[in-house]
Amino acid sequence: MNNEELIMKENKEISHTLLRILKEKREILNEEEKTKLVKFEEEKMLKYNPANLFKNRKNVVKNYKNNVLAEKTIIEYKEKNFLQKIFNKIWNLFKKN
Repeated sequence: MNNEELIMKENKEISHTLLRILKEKREILNEEEKTKLVKFEEEKMLKYNPANLFKNRKNVVKNYKNNVLAEKTIIEYKEKNFLQKIFNKIWNLFKKN
């Protein structure tokens, strides 16, 4: 074997080891990303669970915007019945005059 063949063989070995290391690193990063995604989905599921949304009327949603805790409450909206709508229309007619 001459010198060039030895160098080529060493280069191949080095390139194979680098590729193997990069592949292992990529697999590790993919696993970390998957675990982060699963954790985020679980948090989202707990936060926006439709079964418990109106169970507690003062469901506090924590919003960490700009590192400030802002609390929001969910309020159930009650529609006006037929008589209230008619009364409000009549009231608004008198109010305009």
